[in-house]
Amino acid sequence: MSQDGYNPNEPQEPAPPDFYDGSYPAGDNAAPYGGAPLLVKINAITNIVMSAIDVFWALFLGILAICLATGTMGLHDFNGPERQGPTPGDPPVVVVAVVMGGTAVVSFLAGILKLVGGIKLLRRSRGAWGFGLAGGIVGCLQVWCLYFCVLPMAVGIFTIIIMALENTRRYLHDNPASGAGQSPAQ
Repeated sequence: MSQDGYNPNEPQEPAPPDFYDGSYPAGDNAAPYGGAPLLVKINAITNIVMSAIDVFWALFLGILAICLATGTMGLHDFNGPERQGPTPGDPPVVVVAVVMGGTAVVSFLAGILKLVGGIKLLRRSRGAWGFGLAGGIVGCLQVWCLYFCVLPMAVGIFTIIIMALENTRRYLHDNPASGAGQSPAQ
């Protein structure tokens, strides 16, 4: 007998039963793909939610840029009530309006790309893997989002990781609607 009390000659307790026996519910096509269907759905939903946040951010910045460009609002409106009028170090209003407008356009385009990728992932349509991956890359590069840059980056990293899994690629490639990945005899 060893110091830890283990004796190889004694009969051992049986191992606890497996809670997962390898069977899948009837009609579920998840068997050959593991957890890919669930991961793709979660990924698609998070990308659609992030696209809505991006579009709202773009609308906010666009309205702000229009207000600055038309003179409805000036830079002094951001200084607070104690400082009225422009200060000596302020950039020209037109430059600020163009930068905000450009940021709004880029954020809107990123939101549209994520929305298309999310919808394609939910439908498992042609190009779903590529659009999903593109949405993840854009989410990681989204440095213009001053609201919470960590959230788009986290969703982007999650998307890239899910798209890189082999069973996810197989699940998106074997689309039952288009017949891809199936032999003609089936």
